[in-house]
Amino acid sequence: MTKFLYKATVVFFLLLSLVGCETVVDFKGDYVESLPVLNAVLAPDEPVRASYSRSVFILAENTDTVIDDGTVELYINDVFVERLTPAVETTEWGAINHYYIGTTTPKVADRVTLRASSAEFPEWVSGSATIPESPVLGDLTIEHSESVEEGYTNLSARVEFSDPAGEQNYYLLSGSLVKQYDNPYAYAQRLYFEYSDIAFREGKAEGVLDELLGEWGDNALFADTMIDGLQGYPLTMECEYASDYWNEPITSFEVACFQIDQHLYKYLRSEELADNAAMFGEPVQIYTNVEGGIGVVCARSSLVVRSKSYSELFE
Repeated sequence: MTKFLYKATVVFFLLLSLVGCETVVDFKGDYVESLPVLNAVLAPDEPVRASYSRSVFILAENTDTVIDDGTVELYINDVFVERLTPAVETTEWGAINHYYIGTTTPKVADRVTLRASSAEFPEWVSGSATIPESPVLGDLTIEHSESVEEGYTNLSARVEFSDPAGEQNYYLLSGSLVKQYDNPYAYAQRLYFEYSDIAFREGKAEGVLDELLGEWGDNALFADTMIDGLQGYPLTMECEYASDYWNEPITSFEVACFQIDQHLYKYLRSEELADNAAMFGEPVQIYTNVEGGIGVVCARSSLVVRSKSYSELFE
């Protein structure tokens, strides 16, 4: 018993000494000054909204990124259109976002340029993007299969997909099932797809661009390398979902597809590669197309297709 108490006492004080240890390591790198940051995801027939802020070094005492006295100008096809107005938005989760918002809505094929400056960063920074066409989708069909286990069901979704020939195009795709509440607002539950189709050879991009697609699901980010010029191609996705989720009835299934420009594609790919980089691998540089600063000014268009009602599909 005495030996046990002795050993326990020794272990206790060893653990205590480890907890009480503190090592201070001096930073020997270069301090990085703040840079102007300009971000915008442009879309056809939607007012232009941009984020203009400052970057913050990891050891900086002031971590405020907001620039509320900036001047952000909008040009369409190299013609000045308007100066964007500062605005504050509070999300449903309580986060506060600062934007610069305009009233002009660009059209497909418009080349949109944003320029920004401020008292802190008097030199103009700028970025440009061209609004892409909407993706071309046909009918969405669903094949139902037996439950894989209690409360879970497999399904196969197939959508007719057409891609223009001789162009390099980029896409982002996600799926959801729509449930109907008694209130009666529809709720879209994001699906966890297995993107096994040859078009998705680059793999899934989990959680990218939550602002567009929402959270809690998978997104497919892909180029048209394997399907260039194909018309009515049966793009196929497999899915397992909780069929008794909250016991709410399913009304239909839908797929959201975004045609995105090269800037947004490169940004999302670099972000995905950086998130999945090996611990001791070469760091991945996040893509930027902003001159005079950092950030990405990019564009997208979208199309949502919905299946027949659930009762019609599986009755």
